[in-house]
Formats: sequence, structure tokens, C-alpha cells
Amino acid sequence: MNMNVTWSTTQKGEKAVLHNKYLYSLKRQKNNLIIKTNGETHNHDPKLAENVQTAFSRLKRRMLDDVDQPVTKVYEEEVKRFRRENGTAGPVPVFGAWKSTLYRIRKTLLPPTPVSLSSIIIPGDMCYNNSKKEFLFCNSPTPHKVIAFASEQALKLLSNNPHWNGDGTFRTSPALFTQSYYFHVWDEFSMKPIIFSCCEDKSEESYRQLLQSLFTHATKNNIVLNPSTILIDFEQEMVNAINDVFPHALLKGCHFHFAQNI
Repeated sequence: MNMNVTWSTTQKGEKAVLHNKYLYSLKRQKNNLIIKTNGETHNHDPKLAENVQTAFSRLKRRMLDDVDQPVTKVYEEEVKRFRRENGTAGPVPVFGAWKSTLYRIRKTLLPPTPVSLSSIIIPGDMCYNNSKKEFLFCNSPTPHKVIAFASEQALKLLSNNPHWNGDGTFRTSPALFTQSYYFHVWDEFSMKPIIFSCCEDKSEESYRQLLQSLFTHATKNNIVLNPSTILIDFEQEMVNAINDVFPHALLKGCHFHFAQNI
């Protein structure tokens, strides 16, 4: 009898063994006896091939070990590794088939989802980037809560670029927040978002809090922010906030947003 088995885990993370393409796990235990069987060896299709199951187990471990890497990136890296080891003909389930399991595993390491803006607590290690430098520069209280991030390198890019582009979006806004707001600048290659923020609302108070915190954060790092022009949409609240914090900046309206409202 072939008793070659491989230790693995189920989709819920429980211990299991892989034998002859079937995955076995312990459902319950009583007096070390088999109480009942169905009389058949199997009444379902085999599980994933052993090499695919091994890759899946490795992928699940990386969800816990490589917390800094996005779930999709880890999946792509493991698929490439699987192709190198097993050739391109090996059947690997698409990301959608494993998505819920992978995100559920990753979620076990993350703080619980806040139920209100006032309950948001940002852990200390999330206030700094991978270089251990301050990244969070604004975490204002409610009402008009704003959470914003920028690296020191981003501040320098902002300082060296006389033209800024600002834009808000609802699509990428986290739960509980009304919108995300970004500032972009050009480098020698392309336009890049370098200031990231989440705003409770679209009020002048929120925008002023964002801009004033940005200015203060830059000053603390001996970086001067003095834009010549700022391109934004036709939102009066942001216009007022910019005029208050950066009074010498020339405001320009975005033609795309202008055309949308004609």
C-alpha cells in the first residue's frame, strides 16, 4: 500500500494530510475509534494536485510572513515560482478561486476594522515608512477628520516642483471616509501621487487642516513649500483653503472637471 502522505492545511487553516490527491482532515475524535464510514473510498473528485496543494500551503504561510507585501503580489510571485518548478502546463487556480482564503488569513494579523471615525487608532509602526521615517503627518480628530501621509522624499519633490495637481476621489476612499484626496507632481518620468489623505467630508475645515498640517510637517523637516500654481477641480472649499495656507499660489481649474459640468 502506498502510504506516501504530505502534511498540509485546509482552507480554514486546520491541519490536514494529502494522500493520493485527496486531502484528509480530522472532523471529530471519540475514543480513538472510527464510528461510521459511508462504505466508499471517495464520493467526490480529488483535491488539487499535490504540487498545487504544496504551492497553496506555501502561499498561505507567506500571507502571515510577508505582511508588507500586497496579497496579489505574493500570489503572482508564488505562481511564477510554481511555473519555474513545474513548467507552464501545471493547472494553477486563478486568483479569484483563492482570494477569500488569502484575505481571510491576512486579516488575522491586522487590527480590527473601526466602527466609527472616533475609534480609529493608528498603531505606532504604521506611522513610519520602511525607512523608519515619519510618514503620518495628519491625524486630526472628528469632526472634519483627516488622516494624511507623506514621506520626506515626497516633501522634497513637492518643494522642488512649482506646479502641484490636487484631486479628490470617492472610488478609493476607505470605509467611514467620504473621499481620498491626493496631490501629484511631475518628476523626470511621469506624474506621481505623493501626498495621500482620507477626508471625513469635503468641507473647507478639512481641506485647511490637510494643507496646514502638510505645511507644518514640511517646515519641521526644514523643507519649504511655496508652489507657484496648483491645479484643482472647481471646488470652492479647496479654493478657500489654498488661498488661506498658500496665498501666493496661482489657482488653475482642471479642464476635465470643467467639461464634465458643461
